[in-house]
Amino acid sequence: EIPAPQDICDDKLLEIMKSDEPSTYRLPLSIGDLHEEPDKSGKPSSVYDIAINSDFFHKIESNMLFRSFLLQVALEGVADKYNKHIDYNDFVILKNRKIMGSLQHHRIQQRGPTAKKVLIEEVKSSRPFGSEPRFQIIRDPPKGDPQLLTVLPHVQ
Repeated sequence: EIPAPQDICDDKLLEIMKSDEPSTYRLPLSIGDLHEEPDKSGKPSSVYDIAINSDFFHKIESNMLFRSFLLQVALEGVADKYNKHIDYNDFVILKNRKIMGSLQHHRIQQRGPTAKKVLIEEVKSSRPFGSEPRFQIIRDPPKGDPQLLTVLPHVQ
């Protein structure tokens, strides 16, 4: 079972879709491999199976905004995953069918929720403050422009 996405209202989804900034909203889905299936005229067609949460599927059946969002995410996902150019205006939504041909198996990785990464964190110093490293620098020749600098660190 694919986890359901966070339940948000239409206004929030519109705000996400209009924004140029990346969103933290995630739509869990699985994109299957390319396979060929005959269309209704018998001509071979390229097919990618997309698996989503069943509750979310029921939501997109009745909500055109969420359906449009899913189509956008799925088409972009296929384009990114398989490095394909996809014409976003030339696709077919099957009427009265949920699949075309045989459904391919999906291997769904079950992951727990990920903790949000801290943007700024304090790094502990490996040495105590106030303890300055001790060293000696020797220049050669002692006067004029140096040709060689030798650093002698004090090791405890």
